[in-house]
This record gives sequence, structure tokens and C-alpha cells, in this order.
Amino acid sequence: MTTKIYTCPVCHQDINYDENDNLLEVAVAHVPKCPKLVSSTPHKRITDVVPPEVFKGNFISMDELLDQEVLVKGMDWQASSFKEDAEYLTLTVEVDGEERKLATGAGRVMEVFRAVKITDLPIYCAFEKIQLPNGRRVYRVR
Repeated sequence: MTTKIYTCPVCHQDINYDENDNLLEVAVAHVPKCPKLVSSTPHKRITDVVPPEVFKGNFISMDELLDQEVLVKGMDWQASSFKEDAEYLTLTVEVDGEERKLATGAGRVMEVFRAVKITDLPIYCAFEKIQLPNGRRVYRVR
């Protein structure tokens, strides 16, 4: 049998494997042991990395709003702190007479709200989840 070498793209460690081994399985088995991926420090809390103002307001998930008409009273675009060159949208919505906040990075939803001017608010809409032909599920605004 021939021994081959896989070099981890993260830590650059060489890993020997048999030519009969599945390279993907070899790489996946290395991930929990990769020194650059495994932190020796205690895990942080979300409140350590996210500003406190993000948690203000009564947040609601889009799944809780599916197929019901809601009044969108405000919107705010923010740069994502998780993905470079990405942003997310926070909507202020009225649900059952109560103001709630909805944060989303859903592409189709953001695309629709890019066309909404702040002077168009408040505006009614509904959210739905649809299944694409490839099996992927996405949110849509109607």
C-alpha cells in the first residue's frame, strides 16, 4: 500500500493516509484536532462580542411571522460583524398591537426592502417560506 500526505490548509500540518482511505474522511477527522481551529481559551459569551444595543427590543423570528400580514414601521441596515462585505436588515414590525424587531440576512427579503423608501413606511406585508426546485427553502415577501 502507498502512503499519501494530506496537508491541512488551516494549520499546514501533514497528515499521512493510505491510498485506500477517503481523503474527505481524513480531512474531516482532522478538524477536531486542528490546533488552529481548536481554541485553548474558554469560550466567549455572545454578550462579550456583540454590543448591548443589539439585544434591546423584543425580537421575533421570521418563522413566527409566516403567512400573516404585519405592519413594517421601520428598517435599519447594518454591516455584518460575521461576514465581510455583508449586511443585515432589522425591521421594526407591529404584531398584535406590539412592536417587535426582526433581524434578517435573507437575500430575497433584503432585495425587496432595498426598493422600499423610508418615506413609504409604515407598510403592510407578509412573509412566506417557499421551496425552490433544488430543495432549498427561502423566505419571500408578499
